[in-house]
Amino acid sequence: MSKLIISKPKRARNELKLPTLHFVVADDWIDKLGKEAFCAWLKLHTWVDRSDRKRECDLIPYTLESVFGKKHLNMSKSKFYRTVVRPLWNYGLIDMIEYTDYKRNTKKPINIVVYESPMNIRDAEVKPLEKIRDYDTEYKSVSQAQGRRGGRPKSDPMVSKMKRYKISSSMVSKMKRSMVSKMKPNNLNTNNLNNLNTNKQQTERVVVVREKYESLFEKKLTKKQAEDLVTLSDKHQVDLVKKMENTYGMHRVEPRKSIVAAIKYAIVNGDWDIPTSEKKISKPLPKAVSREYRPQKHTPEQLESKKLEIQRKLKMMQEEAL
Repeated sequence: MSKLIISKPKRARNELKLPTLHFVVADDWIDKLGKEAFCAWLKLHTWVDRSDRKRECDLIPYTLESVFGKKHLNMSKSKFYRTVVRPLWNYGLIDMIEYTDYKRNTKKPINIVVYESPMNIRDAEVKPLEKIRDYDTEYKSVSQAQGRRGGRPKSDPMVSKMKRYKISSSMVSKMKRSMVSKMKPNNLNTNNLNNLNTNKQQTERVVVVREKYESLFEKKLTKKQAEDLVTLSDKHQVDLVKKMENTYGMHRVEPRKSIVAAIKYAIVNGDWDIPTSEKKISKPLPKAVSREYRPQKHTPEQLESKKLEIQRKLKMMQEEAL
């Protein structure tokens, strides 16, 4: 007699469960991650590819552009990396891997691997979060290294070596780059180096200004507009970030149609005078004046006599009229 094996039925999406949360999540995790990052982490679990029950990791089968796009998180790219990717990666709740089976010879898409606890360590579910890495200094990928070096030239030895041997992202951070002093030729002009450094600083300032503008006004600033603001602030020797914050304070009270024009006005003419909504409390009058203009109180007898006096005068006026 053959045994009848009943397969486990598939659950509907609404029946699936999120990771088990403990009190430490409310006491510690949310404050360290931020509300947006924590909610995004929960949403990432709902987008995991669960077609393979024997999967080694919870992989999200969407590109990063799709994750922060309108169909999913609906936020800008800079905000996604700043408020979601950075804290989750720092505390080990996600990892990012390049899609190796991508056949085109272009930048490979990156997928997110989401963990139920920091680095999938079960004991960490009931412990406060600890920062185990730094996204700004430790996260490296082939595409990121190429982007910082200005593309993928064929003569670039670092890129060709990474492509030939398929170096993992964890190994890239350990590679030492050649020093500029060892590579520069004998006939290199120092003015060229100074110009390169100036252009690099200018580009970094433009990026900072665009991110600051977007975080304050929740609008995008073009590269040309950011460069104009940086140039104008250098001309008048003022702190552009402070001028933007001053304009933001004024904009909240009295909204302006052109925010960029308002920032330029603050750079050229000085800070905006931000009006306050509080009413000024007038000082009390002196006692002598207050006694003079204080309303007098009358007794009922005085009021009755005044009323009779008014009636008498009205009667006399009527008689004279006749």
